Amino acid sequence: MVDMATDFSSFPDEASPFAQIRDSFYILSVMNQYSIKEKMPDVEAEKLLRIALFSDTLKLSSAENKVSTDDMTPSAGTSSSRLVLKRRALAQSLRENRKKGVVPVFVSLMWFLFSLAISIQASFGDLGSNQTAHDLALGLLLGWLPVMILVTIVDRNPTAIEAVRRKLNNLVDEVRSALLDPKLRDSYMTDTRRSARDFAWTECLRDEDFFCGDFFTQFSGQGRVRWHYGVAHSILAGIESKFMAVEGRNWLRDPDMALVGFLHVKRSSALSNCKVYLTRH
Repeated sequence: MVDMATDFSSFPDEASPFAQIRDSFYILSVMNQYSIKEKMPDVEAEKLLRIALFSDTLKLSSAENKVSTDDMTPSAGTSSSRLVLKRRALAQSLRENRKKGVVPVFVSLMWFLFSLAISIQASFGDLGSNQTAHDLALGLLLGWLPVMILVTIVDRNPTAIEAVRRKLNNLVDEVRSALLDPKLRDSYMTDTRRSARDFAWTECLRDEDFFCGDFFTQFSGQGRVRWHYGVAHSILAGIESKFMAVEGRNWLRDPDMALVGFLHVKRSSALSNCKVYLTRH
């Protein structure tokens, strides 16, 4: 999806809408590895995640409304800067953690392949022995184990599971608090040209049993929890079927239209049972 956001000849910089979307999808891929609370209201949970991941106009504090012309730092420059920069910093932190876990495994795998190559060479240099043939066959049979171990941990498996979970929960909780603040919510409605009726669902966010505290509860990806689907399926399916399928390649040519499509896309009828994908463990 991210690859199709631009045309073939474009090379967006780090401050472009493409970079923001790339960070958002990367964070979503990490969120997908975690379970959320059981019986979470699926509609409200999905809308909250969409805003946390894709909004660039929601203000996280009233201080963002009080920016003087003399204070145009990145942390206070635009109404959208704090949430966007928060996602950028989170995505960068997640990438760094992934490198710390993956690079040592790659190095170890290279050493294994090197020793395997030497063993095979030595074995083929001593042909004729029945024992040598069996040893060689057994070694090749077990040669796939390191590769299997590698592919099971490379797929966005964070090294510090609890630390990453806290960072994800902090992002969602800040967005939730902003949506429950009447002034910030009214400002967001004005910026997005939406009515109070469109944000009536935010009253559900006051339910402390579901939305207060840990939105994500435990790491469930990579087969740790049976039948775990994650939160990404319903979000990606709705975006793909209602927006990207129509726009095709270079769907980010109009960032404002893409933002509206991501935040306010209507849920597909095929996702009417979306709760399964959000809560099933």
